[in-house]
Amino acid sequence: MNDACRTPANIAELLSKDICMKKATGKWWKLLILGFLAGAFIGFGGELATMIGLGETPIGVKKLLMGSVFSVGLMLVVIAGKDK
Repeated sequence: MNDACRTPANIAELLSKDICMKKATGKWWKLLILGFLAGAFIGFGGELATMIGLGETPIGVKKLLMGSVFSVGLMLVVIAGKDK
């Protein structure tokens, strides 16, 4: 089946059998490191958004940039926790 055309039932089955079981039975230290990294990435995105928010740019541009850079932190969390 094409990866772009999965049904919700297929996604739930894939998650329960592969990804979730791997994380639930994985090594504890790996999950601890991923948790620390997730906190650091979210903190990095929040700090960068705050720094941009302090600039003297028009409010619409400022909000757009703040949302964009905070999303970078969220993307880093997803990328770092992705199994190969």
